[in-house]
Amino acid sequence: MGKIELEIFEDKLQNKSTENCNLSVLIGTDRLSYLVCDEAWQLLAFKSYRIPPASSFQGNAFQYISELLQLDKLLQKKYAAVRLGVVNQYATLIPERLFDEKEQTAYLINLLPIHENETLLNNKLEKPAARQLFKLPSDLYRLMQSYFPAGRILHAYTCLINGFLKLHEADAGNQVFANVRSDVLHIVVFNEGTLSFSNSFKFTDVKDFIYYVLMVYKQFGLNPNEQKLLLSGYIRRESEIYKLLYRYIRYVEFVPFPKEFLFGSNFISTVEEHTYFDLFQLALCE
Repeated sequence: MGKIELEIFEDKLQNKSTENCNLSVLIGTDRLSYLVCDEAWQLLAFKSYRIPPASSFQGNAFQYISELLQLDKLLQKKYAAVRLGVVNQYATLIPERLFDEKEQTAYLINLLPIHENETLLNNKLEKPAARQLFKLPSDLYRLMQSYFPAGRILHAYTCLINGFLKLHEADAGNQVFANVRSDVLHIVVFNEGTLSFSNSFKFTDVKDFIYYVLMVYKQFGLNPNEQKLLLSGYIRRESEIYKLLYRYIRYVEFVPFPKEFLFGSNFISTVEEHTYFDLFQLALCE
């Protein structure tokens, strides 16, 4: 079974029937994380497994995921609603007015090779009016359907865009967000409520990371001494990336815990507010 990097259970879980709760599971090649919350958005359980970085969905990672779904007792229970999130870079946004479901392969094949053992899916976004088109291994898709036949499958970037937009709506002008997950950086830019940019970059070291952030700032004519950067994901204040970011970007902040959730003392005392932003937003996706 995969290595547990975080496991938190609130006392209220013992007296709750999961059939009245919601389950959200976020699956990537680096981690499988999930949370359980009740109808009042009280967080009851949170668990994150680390998958060895050398794995891939075509190899060990798929075996890990399959094993976790088989052995984790909370994942075996019945829930009122299940949301399943896919984390990968194989996604693109298509304006709703141009989208035709019959042309999904044509849209994506111009950007990415599509293989016989891959499945194409899409999520609808309201703001902007667009479709998040993405691919995933067909084996993983069938595994999800097998364990969670009524589960709704969403791409992590769909959830991040929705979540960042909620934070942006309180501010005017440009705003830059960045989510960090292992070796992938996803940057989103909004301007007065409109999505201007959403893209992911694979980085190998700190210099790569800084380069991509500054490239986006330059592309949109943003001043690093004035334009704030909001961070989420797997990045810590004491990390080399964060320290170097502060040398180039004057205002760097972490996103807060989502206000929709009620967090127990066990969770608040253990987890940094920004780390699992993508999983929280998966749970909140309509």
